[in-house]
Amino acid sequence: MVNKTCSYGAILLMAICFTLPLTDSTACAELTAVTPPSVSPFWGLVDIDLVSSEEGWAIGYDSSNKRGVILHYSKGAWNSIVPPKVSVDWYLSGVSFSSPNGGWAVGHDNIKEAGVLLHYFDDTWISVSPPRISSDWALRDVYSISPNHGWAVGCDYSNRKGILLQYSNGSWTSISPPDLGLGWELFAVHFTSLEQGWAVGHDNSKERAVLLQYSKGSWSSVPPPDAGSNWTLKDLHFVSADEGWAVGEDRSNGSKRSGAILHYTAGAWISVPSPNVSSNWGLDDVHFTSSEEGWAVGVDHANRKGILLHYSKGTWTNAMPPDLDSYWELGGVDFYSPENGWIVGGDVSGGKGVLLKYSSPGKGPEN
Repeated sequence: MVNKTCSYGAILLMAICFTLPLTDSTACAELTAVTPPSVSPFWGLVDIDLVSSEEGWAIGYDSSNKRGVILHYSKGAWNSIVPPKVSVDWYLSGVSFSSPNGGWAVGHDNIKEAGVLLHYFDDTWISVSPPRISSDWALRDVYSISPNHGWAVGCDYSNRKGILLQYSNGSWTSISPPDLGLGWELFAVHFTSLEQGWAVGHDNSKERAVLLQYSKGSWSSVPPPDAGSNWTLKDLHFVSADEGWAVGEDRSNGSKRSGAILHYTAGAWISVPSPNVSSNWGLDDVHFTSSEEGWAVGVDHANRKGILLHYSKGTWTNAMPPDLDSYWELGGVDFYSPENGWIVGGDVSGGKGVLLKYSSPGKGPEN
């Protein structure tokens, strides 16, 4: 797998029970490392999307076979799905479903040096030819708003700028992004409706994050808050059109990196203090179940393990995921409800994907 500007597990079956400030009273929540299906000698997961409490999809890379990985969660088990033929060297980086029978996955074809578009429809994954962008480009993330509408983002390496693709009525079209100069890229996109959305990334020339807003049919650049002298945003999630979160990495202190967290509220983005995790760590994905509760995942480079942060009552805390006794990372998180969620990543030492299941006993008065 080749990723030109950003880096991207045998898992023991185990469970831990820890107390989190999930409600006004404490609750015992279980985070279980689930044995993944057999894919290849070396593979990992980077993104996940749940369509219900009983069904979901996770994607990533199969370095042994040089192709994307697709896992399907159904009837209480994860199964590996043979992906459609794209080329002899490609991977996936993002997945999004608008319904149980309609979704998209995106990535990069290292042979054609172009973005990858996979469409799931009628119980089948197919490879869709993308529009012509340039001689060298990639897609990083996708958001399916409805079966007929969606957006994908990435980087045009040839022209050193971000990519915006719009899906409408059966076809993908390249949309000219705002003029931010040269040397910038997009990592993630999220929409709250057909008319309202955001995309985040990094401006390499200015060494700061990129924030793009979609409103009234067009994209515009929004100046980011001052969150460091060199920082980036990797993902974002909105609970409504008026409130959202974005996470990434602050590289201001060189090798002593730390997680970056932004909160969108009252029409503006503000930088939020992150918990003290280690001397070198960053965040890659974020998901909120409500305005009061959310999760973020990433990598603790100093201790060579995944990071799980929990937001509750206005504060981010380190939730301390189970120790897998190896070098492992977390890259994607999705919750279907406050009591039901999954987290994915890669066990670098073991060469396999990581699957963590979150379950809570519920939040009723009896708990």
